[in-house]
Amino acid sequence: AAYNLGSLYFRGEGVPRDVSLAAQWFLHAAHQNHRKAQMDYGFMRILGVGVAVDRADGIQWLTRAAQDPATFAQVKEKMALLCG
Repeated sequence: AAYNLGSLYFRGEGVPRDVSLAAQWFLHAAHQNHRKAQMDYGFMRILGVGVAVDRADGIQWLTRAAQDPATFAQVKEKMALLCG
């Protein structure tokens, strides 16, 4: 539920768009081992979207997310896009 709520705030679906609030909800879900939340929050930390930039913390969250093979593929794909 926390991840879904974060996604709504991130996209502004049915609620005003608020990336800071989205980050809070993603972090809450990430602490509950939600892999996509860990991935999204990790990228938000790396890029400074809705939160302060902290690349080391972002990498730690991406590493946790990548424990799941399905999420690993998504992390790899997004990293490739980010790094060019």
